[in-house]
Amino acid sequence: FVTLLKQDEFSLIKSEYAVSCEYIHGSKLLNDNLAYVFRECISNVVVFKNKNNYIQKIIKLIKIFNRLLVSTYPEFIDCSFYRRKSVLSYLIGSHNVDLLFSILNSKN
Repeated sequence: FVTLLKQDEFSLIKSEYAVSCEYIHGSKLLNDNLAYVFRECISNVVVFKNKNNYIQKIIKLIKIFNRLLVSTYPEFIDCSFYRRKSVLSYLIGSHNVDLLFSILNSKN
């Protein structure tokens, strides 16, 4: 996957993975109180600072993963959305559908 990624995209994924691991594995970040963090999330007590920044980061990660999926599994995606490219375009964007077609055409 690394060859398909720009350096800043790889760094973003690696950074977010490290942060998520701290939550999943209960690091010092949680002070050994994972249940408390879950209760805060469920009750919406935690107020995120810079919520828009988090949302934009998630959107960017999803776009990166979409491109990786198209690049890695073009035949599977093509077959899964056979005659339904308009739905695929709606789901992942027309630029990724164009990428799919360019990969498939280069293999022929």
